Amino acid sequence: MFAASCGDDAAGPSVPLTGHVAVAPVFDAAYAGIVPIAAARIRLQRPGATTFAVDTLITISPTATSVDLTLTVTMTSATEEFLLTVQLLDPSGATVFLGGPLTVVATTNPSNVVPTEVTFQYVGIGSNAAGVRILTESPDLFSGESVLLIAEAFDNAGLTIPNTPIQWASLDLALATVPDPAAGTVIAGTQRGAASITATLLTGQADTTSVSVQPVPTQIMVLSGGAQTALIGTALPNPVVLEVRAADGLPVTRVRVRLSASSGTVSPDSAGVDGTGRVTFQWTLGLAAGVQTVTATVVEFPTAQGTVTATAIGQPATDLAIVSGDDGTGVVATPLPDPLVVLATDIDGNPVAGATVQWTVSVNDGSVSPAVSVTDANGFAATEWTLGSAAGANEVVASLSGASDSSPDSTAQPSPAAPSVTFIATGVAGPAAVLELVSGDAQNGPVGAALAQPLVVQTTDLFGNPVSGIVVTFATADGGSLEPVSATTAATGLAQSVWTLGPVAGAQTATATSSGLGGSPLTMNATAAPASEAAVTFQSQPASTQAGAAIPDFVVAVVDGFGNVVPSTTASVSVAIANNPGNGTLSGTTTVAATSGLATFSGLSIDQPGVGYTLEATAAPLLPDTSVAFDITSVTGGVFWVSPVDGNWSDGTKWSSGAPPGPSDTVYIQQDGNYTVTLDVPATVNALEMGGVVGSQTFAQPGNTLTVDSAATFGSTVAVDLSGGEVTGPGTVDVLGAMIWSGGTLSGAGTTRVGPGATLTITGATAKFLDTRTLVNQGTGVWDAAGTG
Repeated sequence: MFAASCGDDAAGPSVPLTGHVAVAPVFDAAYAGIVPIAAARIRLQRPGATTFAVDTLITISPTATSVDLTLTVTMTSATEEFLLTVQLLDPSGATVFLGGPLTVVATTNPSNVVPTEVTFQYVGIGSNAAGVRILTESPDLFSGESVLLIAEAFDNAGLTIPNTPIQWASLDLALATVPDPAAGTVIAGTQRGAASITATLLTGQADTTSVSVQPVPTQIMVLSGGAQTALIGTALPNPVVLEVRAADGLPVTRVRVRLSASSGTVSPDSAGVDGTGRVTFQWTLGLAAGVQTVTATVVEFPTAQGTVTATAIGQPATDLAIVSGDDGTGVVATPLPDPLVVLATDIDGNPVAGATVQWTVSVNDGSVSPAVSVTDANGFAATEWTLGSAAGANEVVASLSGASDSSPDSTAQPSPAAPSVTFIATGVAGPAAVLELVSGDAQNGPVGAALAQPLVVQTTDLFGNPVSGIVVTFATADGGSLEPVSATTAATGLAQSVWTLGPVAGAQTATATSSGLGGSPLTMNATAAPASEAAVTFQSQPASTQAGAAIPDFVVAVVDGFGNVVPSTTASVSVAIANNPGNGTLSGTTTVAATSGLATFSGLSIDQPGVGYTLEATAAPLLPDTSVAFDITSVTGGVFWVSPVDGNWSDGTKWSSGAPPGPSDTVYIQQDGNYTVTLDVPATVNALEMGGVVGSQTFAQPGNTLTVDSAATFGSTVAVDLSGGEVTGPGTVDVLGAMIWSGGTLSGAGTTRVGPGATLTITGATAKFLDTRTLVNQGTGVWDAAGTG
């Protein structure tokens, strides 16, 4: 909606008028949204006029979903016609859509406004195109794959029009989608088939291509040649035929299959599938008797696999003997220098080729490679042995697989009756690599005392085996001590030290290090508790103030002999004037029970001025403490709010004078804290200063008159809540925090200023301002509802 009001020219009406116009945008291109809009230029022109009544450019944010427009124009009558033209500009400043000119009527009666449709036509790059052509050939995709299609617009001469906006869409969403209509990226769907993809210009011309989609392969099936039987080392009598299929059970083309035999050879070992999704290969079995396998994997989609099995038959071995590699010694988790070698023989003592030997680690957590081996032409089989990570005994059992029965399954565990031999070896600890905590961490004790348990650490190799003879150094930076500072690890890898805590209560740390071991120092923690109460001390000091005004809060702590606060104490702490240069009297609560070791004194005051006052804090039989010197100054005509708590202006107990301030007083409300002072009676003051250093204070004026003769300052911590009543007088009122004006009146001959950094919020229709007063707003804020002038 456009709002129009009269201007200052002589032809305008004498009373301001507000005119209303409503427009509804309509785009003649279904895909107008693919063109970025950065600004709108709006023009209003009276019929026959040579100049524009309004000609304005409005920036549109790239993230905006709507734009509110308010225009001001001089009105000559209650209703008036204008010619409206709207240009939509892209980020380069070029006009891409044009609406109008068309006639609109502005009226002062919003109920009579009828929206006028503004049809936007595309006038940007390519608006003169004769057609569009897709340049990318029809691609083939698997589900989830994407392809970028390229298209171009051309003119009547067939020449390309670069940078023409093109809308992309899929006509078969189950087969393919186009996530961004302004780009040509197509993502294949999960169904199989050909999807039609269109490229459309904003002027309506279109071209179509197709994208072929097939699901990704999920499995490889054996069609023929599986489960055959042949002698070891010979080719299977029939070729093996495999078919690659998707989850829908249909064949998949355009992929390659890799073949891997557990024993023997295959030919070919890799091949592309034919037009029916099939691949064929020949398999020559290996020398291991039993079940052998070929694993088929789709190269492009490795999770799609299949397995073919065949059975190899040979003369079984009946005996096994150790040849070499027994009784070795080595460092834990490292390979022995010599392999383990066995000899397999048949019942007549002849070496057997092709016998399967299974190697099993039976003691410790070592490993062998390979775990299954086949005897060579001389009957020998071997493996490499890596010792376990624990120091001590290691054992490996070598067994003939299938020697005790007729089963040729080389993958089965050997039966108890299968011939076997056992190799033994000894593992020794490696070099020291780790320093770790065993005990003594997270203890509690009083400051300056030895902890109940020593700190115990251990040096080990990388696998946790204890290492002796390593020097460990203990240290602390908290004023405590460790004994010994240096210790050598025993056969168990252990070293220890006794920790005496430092004098500061709270968390303390100690470290253990060993030269030659990398990494950060090993850190142990302890909590030191304070010792018994020994003294009181001013944790924060009383500060200078005015006579009769509250001394800023200060804290006295109950401490032990090391100066640590003793949180468990409940001692009562008293304060009294020690040095009394003005012969003053200390008023307020002078004895406070400590909470968590701290006694906080609030609201104390001294009634007589003087330079160099001091206070003494006592809590018998503890040692006392004397504060730093501070001054009490006198203020003529000054009245102070004496306690940081809520209260009414009329309550005399809240004021240092014992009665509410009078017209000649300077009023000070400067207590720190969170509290509200409510003006519950009419009041006249010479001057007023309100605001603490910390906290949040509120001056509430719900319905009475405050007259300021000289000046009033509300600091940055103060919120002035004017909901009723009146602020008047010749004085200046400065608001440096917040002013919330929901009712009441500003009047008088003075000035009300909202300073920089402050906020002015005007809400409610009853806020009233008389022009005898000046209002200056240098801050921020909102006028939410009109007041009365």
